[in-house]
Amino acid sequence: MSRSASRWTAADMPRQDDRTIVITGASSGVGFETARLFAAKGAEVILACRDHTRARRAMDRITQGVPGARVEDLSLDLASLVSVRAAAAELRSRHGHIDVLINNGGLMWAPRGTTNEGFETHFGTNHIGHFVFAGLVLDLLLPVAGSRIVVVTSPAHRAG
Repeated sequence: MSRSASRWTAADMPRQDDRTIVITGASSGVGFETARLFAAKGAEVILACRDHTRARRAMDRITQGVPGARVEDLSLDLASLVSVRAAAAELRSRHGHIDVLINNGGLMWAPRGTTNEGFETHFGTNHIGHFVFAGLVLDLLLPVAGSRIVVVTSPAHRAG
């Protein structure tokens, strides 16, 4: 059995040149590491983040470690459908296609509350925000052969 058949690693990822990857929540954690890896493999990576300062810091870290990396930020607060719509419009104005949308951003253990639209905070941010964003940019993905929407989750539901 080959190494890649037994255990896939980042080293097994092929080049991603000429691909556009959008990652929500890419300023830290899994989203950041995913953005860094795609950038290292040649993709154009869009860090869709709520906090512009943290997104810029993440972009700086990526470009320091990956000279020539093509990264940009996109202001996206998944807890606000106004922000979701604005981010989708901005993305559409800057890019004619998306190869991969990775719905990674989210929150855990937030105090009980609601989004501006009245949804429970966790549900509104982690589910509705991503659902609306994906729907608004879906036509940028559909014409692209092999395009994907990837939803990142956690095993935290087991604690419920």
